[in-house]
Amino acid sequence: MTNYLPTESGLSFLLKTLSQYQAPGYYIIVAAVFLVVAAVSGGRRVRTAFLYPLILLILTVFNPYVFPLLLGNNSRFIENYYSVLWIVPITMIPAAGVVSAASRLPHIVPKILLTVFALAVLALLGTPRLRSYAGTEMPANMMKADAELVTICDYIAADAETDAPVVAFERADFAEEAMAYNPAILISTALYADEGAPSPDTESTEDFFVIRKESSELEKALRSSGYKAIAHTPDSYVFARR
Repeated sequence: MTNYLPTESGLSFLLKTLSQYQAPGYYIIVAAVFLVVAAVSGGRRVRTAFLYPLILLILTVFNPYVFPLLLGNNSRFIENYYSVLWIVPITMIPAAGVVSAASRLPHIVPKILLTVFALAVLALLGTPRLRSYAGTEMPANMMKADAELVTICDYIAADAETDAPVVAFERADFAEEAMAYNPAILISTALYADEGAPSPDTESTEDFFVIRKESSELEKALRSSGYKAIAHTPDSYVFARR
C-alpha cells in the first residue's frame, strides 16, 4: 500500500486503505449494499453473523482515529494494513443478502430475477473483470520441459516435412521429455542399439537426430549417412535428413 502517510487524518488514512481493496473497489460497495439488505431481511441470525461483528470491527480495527495511533510509524506494517480487510467476509455478505431477500419474496419468478441480477452485478463489478480473461492463453511450456529441449523441439517442428517426424535423441531424458512436450514427435530408439555405440547408416528412417556436441564419432556417422546439421544449442546438434 502506497501514496499515503500515517500523519494524514484518520479518515484519509481509512479511505486510502479501502481504495486499495480490489481497486476500483466496486465489490466492497456491493457488499455494503447487500449487508443492509441482509440485516433487514435476514433476521437475527444474519445480523449476528455479519452485522454485529462488522460494527465491532468498525469501532476498533477500522476506526479511522484508532488504528493510525496503533500503527505509529511502523511503515512496514502500514504498507500491508489493507490486508486486514481479508477478515471481512466480503464474498459471503452479498450471498447472504441475496438469499435472505429472495426467501422473503412470495413467487419463484422474482426470486430467479433477483438471483440473476445479483450474479450479473457481482460478475461485472468484481475484480478482476470477466473480460480480462478473454485474452488469456495457456503457457506453451506447461510441462516445464528443459529450455534447451523446448528450443530443439521448436526447431524440429519448424523444419519437419511431416506432422509426426521421427526423432532419435542421444540423451534418454530428452527423449522422455520430448514425448510429453510435443506428442506429435515420434521417438526412435536408433541411438540405443544393444550392440553398443550407435552407428546410423544410409537406411535410417529417422527424420532427425539430436546428439551431444561432444559426440564427434556419431556426428561423422550422421554426415556420412546424408544428414545435415540444421540447428544447434549450447550442448546439442540437430541433424535432419537431406
